[in-house]
Amino acid sequence: IRRMLYFRVNTKAIKKVTPQIIHNAYEEYANSHPRQSEWRYQVISLGNDPKAAQDAYHLLVDENIKLEDLTTVLSERNSSIKVNVSNEYNLTEQNISLTHKEVLCSLQNENFSEPVAQTSRKDNSTTYRIFYLKEMIPGGTIPFAEVESSLIDQLTDMYVSEETNTYIDRLRHHFGVPTTYIKNMTPEEFQPFVLR
Repeated sequence: IRRMLYFRVNTKAIKKVTPQIIHNAYEEYANSHPRQSEWRYQVISLGNDPKAAQDAYHLLVDENIKLEDLTTVLSERNSSIKVNVSNEYNLTEQNISLTHKEVLCSLQNENFSEPVAQTSRKDNSTTYRIFYLKEMIPGGTIPFAEVESSLIDQLTDMYVSEETNTYIDRLRHHFGVPTTYIKNMTPEEFQPFVLR
C-alpha cells in the first residue's frame, strides 16, 4: 500500500510543486506577512545625575570600557553613583516605546547614545539614560531562504492530500465501491480504535 501510494500519489504531488508554484506561494506569503523592524538594545540608567551620565558616556565611547564593567569602574570613582544596566531588550516595531525608538533610530549598530534626560513614569523625576543599540534588523519582506522549506512542505502536503482523495475516488469507481456502500457498512459513530 505504501509503495502504491508513493507511486500513485506522492510522486504526482511532488511533481506539482514547481518553481513557479513555489514562487507564487512565496509572493503571497511575503505580502501577507511583512517583517517588522526589530531592535536589540540595552539601557543604562544613571538617576538624576548629569555629571555621572557624561562620565559614563565618556568611559563607554572614549575609553572603550565594556558595558559589564561600567558599574564597577563608576562606583570606584564615586560610590554614590547608582548605575542600572538593563537586560537586553528584543522588541519589534509594535512593542517598542516611542521614546526609546526615537533615540535608537538615530544610532548605528553597536553604538551608544549620548545621555538622554527622560521623565520617569513612576514619580515624574528626571532620569538620565544611555542607550546601547546592539542591532537593528530592518523590516520589509521576509527573505525567501527563511521560508523556502516550510512553503515546499506545505505545498507538498496540500497536493498529497488532493492526490490521495483523487486516487481513492478512482479506485472506488474502478472496483465499483460507491461511497453509500461504505457508509452503510459502518455506523456513523464507528471508531476504528479508542485511546485510553
